[in-house]
Amino acid sequence: MSEQEGKNTHLPRDALIKNIRSNPDEVLFENEFIYIVLNRYPIVPGHCMILPKRDVATMSDLTPGEAYAFVEAIEKTADFLENEYGISCISFKHHGSYITQDHLHMHVIPTKKTYRQLFYEAKNTQIGKLTSEEMSVFHAKFSHRFEQQIL
Repeated sequence: MSEQEGKNTHLPRDALIKNIRSNPDEVLFENEFIYIVLNRYPIVPGHCMILPKRDVATMSDLTPGEAYAFVEAIEKTADFLENEYGISCISFKHHGSYITQDHLHMHVIPTKKTYRQLFYEAKNTQIGKLTSEEMSVFHAKFSHRFEQQIL
C-alpha cells in the first residue's frame, strides 16, 4: 500500500459514487439497490463497504426492498469473507460522535479483533490507500466468485 497524507479519507457521497462508477475494480457486486465495494483505504485486506444506490442517511429512509437488499448484502459479504479468510467478520456503521459520513453505508471487515481494537488501531495508524494495481489484483481474485455467491 502506498502512504497516505493525513487520516481523513472520507469522500462526500457524490464523489464516492462518481469514484465507484469510474473504478470498476472497486465494485465486487451491484444490483438495482446496492453496491458492494472494496474499501480503497482498508483497515485490513478484504475490508468491504455496502451502500445503497439511493442517497439516504439512515436505514429508516430505505424502502422495504432496499432494506432487504442492504441487510442481505451485509450478511452475504460477511459469509463470503469468512469463507475466504477463515475468520469471522464484523460489520459496523458509525453512530453518534463517530459519524464520518452523512450517507448510509456499512463496513464489513474480516478480523480476529474486536470492534474496539480495530477502531483504536485505525484512529492511531496511518492507513494507506490501495494502488490501482492492488485493487485490480483483489478484484480479479474475488469478483467472479463473489458474484456467484451473492446471486
